Amino acid sequence: MQKIIEKIKALIQEVSGISAEEIEIDCNLFSLGLDSLMLVQIKKRIDKEFQIEIPMARVMSDLDTIEKIADFIESAGGREQEIVVEPVTLKEEKESEIITVCEALEETKKPVMSRTAVQGEELQSILEMQMRVMADSLQNLAAKQLEVIGRQNIVKAVPEKKEKQETMQLPEKTVPAKSPKKEFPQINFRAVKMDRDIFTEEQKRFIKEFIIRYNQKTRKSKEYARDNRKQFCDWIASLNFRTDFKELIYPIVSDHSQGSKFWDLDGNQYLDMAIGYGVHYFGHRPQFIVDALQQQIAEGYETGPQTDLGGEVSELICKITGAERVAFSNTGSEAVMAALRIARTVNKKPKIVMFKGSYHGNFDCVLAESLDGTTFPTSPGTMPGMVEDVMVLEYDKEESLKIIEEHGSEIAGVIVEPVQSRNPGLQPKEFLHKLRALTERIHAALIFDEMITGFRICPGGCQEYFGVRADIATYGKIVGGGLPIGIVAGKAKYLDAVDGGYWNYGDDSYPESEMTFFAGTFCKHPLSLAASRAVLRFIEQNEGELQKQVNELTAWFVEQVNAYFQEECVPLHVNYFGSEFRFESFGKYDLSKLPAEIELFFYLLMEKGIYIWEKRTCFFSAAHTMEDAKLFLAAIKESVEEMRRGGFVFASEDGLSSRKKAY
Repeated sequence: MQKIIEKIKALIQEVSGISAEEIEIDCNLFSLGLDSLMLVQIKKRIDKEFQIEIPMARVMSDLDTIEKIADFIESAGGREQEIVVEPVTLKEEKESEIITVCEALEETKKPVMSRTAVQGEELQSILEMQMRVMADSLQNLAAKQLEVIGRQNIVKAVPEKKEKQETMQLPEKTVPAKSPKKEFPQINFRAVKMDRDIFTEEQKRFIKEFIIRYNQKTRKSKEYARDNRKQFCDWIASLNFRTDFKELIYPIVSDHSQGSKFWDLDGNQYLDMAIGYGVHYFGHRPQFIVDALQQQIAEGYETGPQTDLGGEVSELICKITGAERVAFSNTGSEAVMAALRIARTVNKKPKIVMFKGSYHGNFDCVLAESLDGTTFPTSPGTMPGMVEDVMVLEYDKEESLKIIEEHGSEIAGVIVEPVQSRNPGLQPKEFLHKLRALTERIHAALIFDEMITGFRICPGGCQEYFGVRADIATYGKIVGGGLPIGIVAGKAKYLDAVDGGYWNYGDDSYPESEMTFFAGTFCKHPLSLAASRAVLRFIEQNEGELQKQVNELTAWFVEQVNAYFQEECVPLHVNYFGSEFRFESFGKYDLSKLPAEIELFFYLLMEKGIYIWEKRTCFFSAAHTMEDAKLFLAAIKESVEEMRRGGFVFASEDGLSSRKKAY
């Protein structure tokens, strides 16, 4: 039993990176931070190691600890040596040695005899296991038989308990047996954790006192969440739900904002490091955007008739980014959806390639992940058919380029976040250049999703920064000036699929290109375009100086905070690109393991007036100052020290020994 336990712990360490010494055998697997994708990989390795098939459903339910799995393996192994399934006797027939599938199925109905005295549920479990083995054998037998049936129209039946032999006429066309349904993990994209965490008494007291303090400070935000939950469906209201922190699960509700800060319903001031998921690059309520909106409101914001803003805004986008043509939508997700549809329309091929770790919005087609080369939906309600023509590959890997080359005749487009918003430290310039050359060679559209990087790293976005010209680019966030907008821009070859291409009056020209469906009531909304025009004029006149200043402030902060983390052995590191940055944790505090300490760290920052939204991607804006950056840094140091005083070691493994002695 102990050898089995040690081997399982070693397999978990291989998959998750958790030290085997830290793994408790009676601890719920999910409480170790293992998600369902990891569990599928661990199950497969256990099956192979011990030559046993553990049902995935049981791993997700009753076999939820190492101890239970080890007991299951030991029990099943012992029974395999003691239990004998009586062999199925097949009568030989001179004319044919083939047994029909029908007879084989009849044979499975015979009693399975055991030489042990196992009773009740244990016997039922054994029978089920034996039946599964027999069913697999029958499928192999059926496959072999169907090969013979293809050459013979008639197969003689061999009844076991009949004196007369009868001949069964089988149809020429047979339906092959269905292969077992492949199991895919459920992606915990909301970071929900229902099982209890394990805390010491000291930690419990600290958490209890903090919850009381935090609830008192943000009382009106909590009341707002409680009073409106019944009728108000809000996806962010249950994001990062954690049973032990249930009383903390509610968004902070803003009352008003200005510059780099906002104030909640209780009057608390926050330094906003989410800055509208990166939208408010100029800070909250910048005067030049407020003036543009007030002027447009005074003039009208009708839809239906064309606004005269579309022409100038599209011209500015083309001038700044190098695009040839531009189309407008309402959101980033809509823009991505249109870009993929355009790529398929123009290139007449079905498949789209995307990369693991990228985020492309909520369109069903991009809610995809892959396991063992098979793509599956990541969200309930997205049907497999929506993603069957999507390939999800590893980013910045030579192997991915080879796969794209092999499937080039099927691929309409490759969509990429040049720098992934969930991994800003990865900036693969060489890979992007190779990808550009490859997509040109296989006649596929290279699509840059620049919702976050566009106009942020520099005016021309990642295309300018990396020196790569994409066929299509999608934009949003910054360019909307705080209002909803989505933009599809790029080469005329592709954008002509929206309206048929350029044509003129007074000649025989006409919209020649094949058109795909693209429309929306609020596309080109006058208020959104008014804000966008103000933003684009500002960016054009500034000539990149603003981006340079904000990027420098971000770089200073990242250098300072990473130096502190290293010096104090804090298991955090900040990666950044331009003015976007993200906290990454490692070891047993890896974010994928949903560690309680990381959640508590961010709640402590919130209590100290630093707002970081639930997905933890952060941004500096043009409104943030050096004083803001220093305030943020001080709050981080205070939060770490407070956690450690509350009984949380919160140290990297290198510094774990010293921290255990100190606390």
